[in-house]
Amino acid sequence: MHFKAYEFNQDKRDATSILTSTFRDPNEVTNADLANSFERASRARKEGFERMIKLVSATKTSGLSDTQLMMVLRSNGVTKKDARSLIKGDYEAWAMSDSTLKNTIKKSDLLFGKAKGKEFEERWRLIQELLERES
Repeated sequence: MHFKAYEFNQDKRDATSILTSTFRDPNEVTNADLANSFERASRARKEGFERMIKLVSATKTSGLSDTQLMMVLRSNGVTKKDARSLIKGDYEAWAMSDSTLKNTIKKSDLLFGKAKGKEFEERWRLIQELLERES
């Protein structure tokens, strides 16, 4: 379970990076490009959850209680929110922090000027809309 918890966290990071790499791209990014990256990232994230839900379910079947599972997952770096979802057999809704936007805009303003910062704000709004639709 230790290594699978690590893989699960890595799956989540990898899925997020699919989207953030497109979001942070200083070149031309269309809404379609961003939506496509979002869909690929969302699918990858769901697949990671599904794999881990199967493992958690099998572990429950082998005799571990929900409390024991929570302890194992938490001690191996799985967030409390994700651990609860995995134990319930649910997929945790995806959310991205505003710090992602703030850091990107701050860097883009310095490197590329205010106009590029506005583009990143528009990209962020689209991502937030896509996240809301998915929830």
